[in-house]
Amino acid sequence: GPGGNHAAMAQDADQNTALHLLLREEYANPLAALSVVKVAPKTARCRNSSGMLPIEYACMLGLPAEVVLSLVLVDLPFELDEGKQATSREGFGLSWWFLTCESDDHYADVVQQVISMCSHEQVKELCFLKGGPPNRQRSVMSHATPRCRQILTAALRFVGRFEFIGSSAIASDPTTGLKIFDALDFGAGDQNDEEDGKRVRLSCYAQEEPFRQKTSALSTAELNHEFIEEVLVFVLNEGSSHVPARQAQYCLSVEQPGLTLDGVVSGMMKNSAYQQDTDLRKKYSAKVAAVLRLVAKSLRHLHSMNVIHGAVELQQCGKFNTGWKLMGRLDVQEVGSGYQYMGGSMVPPEAVCEETAGDIIDADAIPICISQKVLADPSIDIWGFGKLAYEVLVGKDLVEFKDARHPADDVVALLDIMEWNEDNIRVAFEDLLDIGIPESGAELIASCLMPTPEARPSSMDEILSSPFWKEMKKHRRSAKLRAKLPSEALLSVGDE
Repeated sequence: GPGGNHAAMAQDADQNTALHLLLREEYANPLAALSVVKVAPKTARCRNSSGMLPIEYACMLGLPAEVVLSLVLVDLPFELDEGKQATSREGFGLSWWFLTCESDDHYADVVQQVISMCSHEQVKELCFLKGGPPNRQRSVMSHATPRCRQILTAALRFVGRFEFIGSSAIASDPTTGLKIFDALDFGAGDQNDEEDGKRVRLSCYAQEEPFRQKTSALSTAELNHEFIEEVLVFVLNEGSSHVPARQAQYCLSVEQPGLTLDGVVSGMMKNSAYQQDTDLRKKYSAKVAAVLRLVAKSLRHLHSMNVIHGAVELQQCGKFNTGWKLMGRLDVQEVGSGYQYMGGSMVPPEAVCEETAGDIIDADAIPICISQKVLADPSIDIWGFGKLAYEVLVGKDLVEFKDARHPADDVVALLDIMEWNEDNIRVAFEDLLDIGIPESGAELIASCLMPTPEARPSSMDEILSSPFWKEMKKHRRSAKLRAKLPSEALLSVGDE
């Protein structure tokens, strides 16, 4: 009652309250201290004449975590049950500042407990609460001890693992409630390590249906992200016993590369030395051949899981933290289902036809369309792999499209693909030989580009068994050896 509160708030000559005394070494009575906090919570933020808060005595004596937690909770700068609409309380938060910045991480578990009770808005307020000497106050985040800072940093991350890059979404769609962000993913749990943050594209949907449509391909097969970009999906609803229920968010995280093959090709084509130096061209060819072999292994994995990629292009091959692999996880197609054209310039000859069934490209000319009758088959990816290999090695498009952004609108280019024949393959074969690709490589790529599916290699295993790969690997070893030789030795080797 009022009498108990008045007695608890009474101070002695040194301005100690009953709570101060119960937490000091000569009395040290945790149970009694908890009773005082319950009766008079204001005592938790009273300083004595030495400027000491009750929590400072509790931490110095190493009292049970329950005592420290109770002192912090009654002194938070907001009411826990206010959730997202938390209102700052002037003069509160002194105990939180001491716990996170001055207690040498001895009660880091209590910090974690408090954080787990808060909404994201409340976490932000706790992280940026200012404290310390009046003339040089600093935020908790800037002054927290190491373990506490780690806990707070993780808490500030979206669902404990994502840090947004930039101050706003990079794209949005009000019709579906979609917002797309660039972010860093620091993993979850014990894997949460700042040094391991990887770039991701994070999409958050307010509506479930468009989210389910976007992620439908994930249920087609369980794919190893050693071979194709990693995709995570989760549904977020921050409702808890402390926070009122909120609208669910449907979230999708897609791993992002640091580099794609189109960037590699573009860089080499702009390099004037590449055009003139035969050795440099061979070195480049050997390196990209190693990347192509990884792409081939990735396609083999997809086919073993009864799906095809369907859009094997330079932009769909990325270099990630773990190495080169395919992108486009959300668009894989089940073998035997109707082939879906995914945009871009990768269209196999069998998918282009003169008929009205399909997406008509130009009604005023020959009715060219991308057929809806073709079934998804590994031979489509094999054509795509041949096209990719030619373009990355030769440095030019296999079939030139006038508008790279809308290739399906280019009737002339689509006609070239539909009428693809042995003459086209002969030209591609000669182009490969002209830049120094061994005959085994030119034959392999030409075989992938055969007009009919049955004339192409039967599987990625057949492609990977080609002697071309060993020849290019041998060349890479030779180049590395030459690079290690001193200049005098290089001269002598060149004179032989």
